[in-house]
Amino acid sequence: MPSPLINDVIQTKLHEFAKEVVRKARLELGTKRRIKYNDGTVKNRRMVSTGNLQKSIGYVVTAGGVHSAISFFMETYGYYLDAGVSGRKYKVQGGSPYRYKKSYSTKGAGHQKSIRKWMDKKGIKVRDKETGSFVKQTEAKRNNLAYFIAKKIKERGLPKTEFFSKGFDELYQELPAQLQFLVAEEVEK
Repeated sequence: MPSPLINDVIQTKLHEFAKEVVRKARLELGTKRRIKYNDGTVKNRRMVSTGNLQKSIGYVVTAGGVHSAISFFMETYGYYLDAGVSGRKYKVQGGSPYRYKKSYSTKGAGHQKSIRKWMDKKGIKVRDKETGSFVKQTEAKRNNLAYFIAKKIKERGLPKTEFFSKGFDELYQELPAQLQFLVAEEVEK
C-alpha cells in the first residue's frame, strides 16, 4: 500500500497535468489558425464563436492513491470539433468516429436552429447572389440561408481540429513513466 506522501505526489502531478491540458485546449480554441476542410479547402479561422466551449472545458481528479482518476469534460459538440465529422461527400482525413448519416435531414429543427443562433451571434446577413449586396433580412430568407449552410456542412462535414487531443497527447508524453501507466489505465476505463 502506497504511503500518504506518495498519494499526495500523485494527486499533485495529476492536477498539474489536467490543468495544463485544459489550459492548452482553451488556448488552441482561441487562436486563429489555418483549418483544412474535408473537401481540401483551407481557410484562416478561429474555432470560437461564443466562448461557451472554452468555458466548459474542465476536469475532475478523483482521489484514490494509485487508483486515482482524471475525467475531462466539455460541451458535447467539442468532441465532434476535436475528432471531426465526415460529411456525406467528403471524409475526414485520418478517419473519425463521427459522420453524417443519410437519414439525417438538414431540415431538422435542431441543426438549423443552432446555425440560426450562430448567424445571429456572428451578425451574418443574407446577400443577393448576383450583386453581393445585402437584401431585406426577413425571417424566411434567414431560415433559407441557415438551411443552405446546414446542407453544406452535411455535405462537407466538419474538419478535425484536435484542439483537445493534441495537447493531451503532448503532455501525456511528458509524464513520468509510472504516472503514464496510471493515466493510461484510467483512460481505457
